[in-house]
Amino acid sequence: MKKGEEEAFIDFVKSLENLEKIGKCDISPIAYNMPDNIIQQLKKNGLKMFLNRIENFNMIFHANLGPSLSKFPNSFWNIKQSNKICQLMAYLIIHQHLAFTNLSDNTKIFINAPSFELMYELNKLIKELSKTDYKSTKELLAMSVIEYSLKINTILGNWLLMNIEIVAIDKKNNIEFINIPYNVLRIISNKKIAALLSDIGEFKILNIVLNEKYSELVEIAYRILRMSINYEGSNNSNDNIKEYLYLNKNNSSPENRRNAANKILRLFSIIKEQI
Repeated sequence: MKKGEEEAFIDFVKSLENLEKIGKCDISPIAYNMPDNIIQQLKKNGLKMFLNRIENFNMIFHANLGPSLSKFPNSFWNIKQSNKICQLMAYLIIHQHLAFTNLSDNTKIFINAPSFELMYELNKLIKELSKTDYKSTKELLAMSVIEYSLKINTILGNWLLMNIEIVAIDKKNNIEFINIPYNVLRIISNKKIAALLSDIGEFKILNIVLNEKYSELVEIAYRILRMSINYEGSNNSNDNIKEYLYLNKNNSSPENRRNAANKILRLFSIIKEQI
């Protein structure tokens, strides 16, 4: 985009509120385009080349399928020259990369949700959470729901919880949809449970909850307490404790270990109460 177009682009974005159900779009059941008088005004304001590129965007989008704007027909397009993309679809496709979060393995992820506000907040959170030592996209989705549940004053409704998923695109452009069962989302979005999971901060504990193996929480808490009592200060104890408590704030002293064990037991108790 040229310098003059950059300033005029703000006018283009504002003009999107004038989209009407007019024209044709071959990738959307309903076409959304601006009225001709607004298009002509934007062209006069310095966006002529940009709008021409938008109009011919289908050439770039379908380049690997051999579209043609000339009179030479293409058999792929049913002996027609090409297909048509409306201005809204072209705009969304051009800017879709801004919505995705790039992970260290070059996977791009986006949280999809039925509420735009929820979707916006979860994707904003996941950009920050992606900088942590997560092990999977499922963990990232759970962490974003937990953090969002702690921020808001209301409980997430059933409809919202049943329709939250991550769309992941790997470096080979394979698309995967990852979700968490409704029962688990209902558990981790509970404010008390979310607060404890966030406070404990251990991925092992989070994954036990995500896998619904709640009884293992009691066993782990028991083992941590036993290690804290019998092996205080020994190197062997420090090695073993990291199997359950990785974070320094949880395993640096016998007292911290006992506190972590108590939180895990409290977590189990609240989960059972919820169930």
